[in-house]
Amino acid sequence: MSGAPPLHRALVTGAAGFIGANLVQALEQAGVEVHALVRPSSSRWRLEAMRPAASIHQVDLADAPNVADVVAAIRPDVVFHAAASGVHHPRTAAERRATVTDTVLGTLNLGEAVAAAGISRLVCLGSSLEYRQSDGPIADDALLRPSTFRGASKAAATLLCAQLAAEAGVRAVILRLFAVYGPWETPTRFVPTVMAALRAGRELKLTRPGISRDFVFVGDVADACLRAASTTRGGTVEFFNIGSGVRTTNEALVELAQRVAGVRARKILDGYPERSVDSATNVADISKAWQLLGWAPAYSLEEGLLATWRWSARQTGEAGAWSGPAEPR
Repeated sequence: MSGAPPLHRALVTGAAGFIGANLVQALEQAGVEVHALVRPSSSRWRLEAMRPAASIHQVDLADAPNVADVVAAIRPDVVFHAAASGVHHPRTAAERRATVTDTVLGTLNLGEAVAAAGISRLVCLGSSLEYRQSDGPIADDALLRPSTFRGASKAAATLLCAQLAAEAGVRAVILRLFAVYGPWETPTRFVPTVMAALRAGRELKLTRPGISRDFVFVGDVADACLRAASTTRGGTVEFFNIGSGVRTTNEALVELAQRVAGVRARKILDGYPERSVDSATNVADISKAWQLLGWAPAYSLEEGLLATWRWSARQTGEAGAWSGPAEPR
C-alpha cells in the first residue's frame, strides 16, 4: 500500500448503521478526521453511545442537490459508502420502491457528487446477496444472480458505483461483504439474538440443521475498508469479497458461542422459519483481498464471538439483556 495518498479526511454514509458506526470508530482511532452522513430520520443510538468526534451531517441521499453541496463542502480524501436501505427484505410495492430509492438512486446521487467535487477515492460496500448461490467458494468476478430483492438492489448499486467511478476517473473499490457480526449489531439479528438468549437463559429457536453462513467480524470489515482506501494496487475499479473464507452452520456458531460464554441455552432446531436468504452454501473466496489489499481476517470466529460477548456484557453491566432499537441495519 506504499505510495497511496495520505488519508486525512473521510466521509462515511450510513454512519448511524451497524457497519457505518464501527467504521467511524475505526477511522477516528486511525487519526482520520471523520464526517458522518446520517439520514434525518435515522436513529443515532450507536453514535450517541460511542460519542465520536465526527462531524454529523443530516443528509438524505435521495436529495441530489443536498448531497452534492455537502460532498463539495467537505471535500474528503475518500468517501466510504456504507448506507443501506431501511427495509431489509422488502415485501410490498412501497417497500421495494423505498429500497430502490435508498440503495440505487442514493448511490447515483453520491457517485455524481463525488465526481463533480473531484474526489479521487470511493469505497462502496456491497453484499454477498448479489451473487447466485454456489456450492464452492465464490470468486470476486462470479456471476451475479441475486435471490432476493435486496440483493438485486445492492447489485444494481455496486455496478452503478463502478460505472460512475470509471467514467469520472475515480478510483473505486467495491467490497462485497458476507455475514458481518460484532459489537453494535442490531439486537434482532442472529448473533445478538444468540448472545441475548445465553445471557438471559432463554430457549433459542434455530432454523433447520445445515443452514450456514460465512461470518466475518465487523472489526475486520473496518480494517478492509481502510486498506481499500489506501491501496494503489489493482485497476481503477476493483471488486473484493470480504468474508472469513469459512462456512459455518448456525448450530455450530451457537455451540461456539456457548463455549465462549460458559453457559448453555436450550436449542430448538427447525423452530425458526426458513427464508430465501438461508442456504447451506455461499462462502467467500478472499484470495484477491489478500493479494491486492494484504487483507485477511485477524479474528477467528471464536475470537470475534468472545469480543462480541464481552462487549455485550459491558452494555448490560453483566445483568440484564441489552436491547437497542430493532432497525434493519
